[in-house]
Amino acid sequence: MAKVAIVAEGEDDPKGTGRTSIKVNGIERSPKLRGHNIVVLDSERNFVMAANFDTADSSKGEGVKMANFLQQLPQERIVLIGTQGSTGE
Repeated sequence: MAKVAIVAEGEDDPKGTGRTSIKVNGIERSPKLRGHNIVVLDSERNFVMAANFDTADSSKGEGVKMANFLQQLPQERIVLIGTQGSTGE
């Protein structure tokens, strides 16, 4: 059993930092970058990898890259996602 804590605050939240945090068993695993921060665990709930996809600028194709990344993962993976930042109002 893994203890997971995900926090994703908006920059405009009261006392918000605009940062995301994905902790697994007390260890920060989030890349903490703008966009979708993804942490992947195996079926035993061990950390496998982390990735970031900055989907704020659609011209970069990051949404497609993220979809491809998620689709290539084995079905036995646990995927944790937190978003960071904002693209506007």
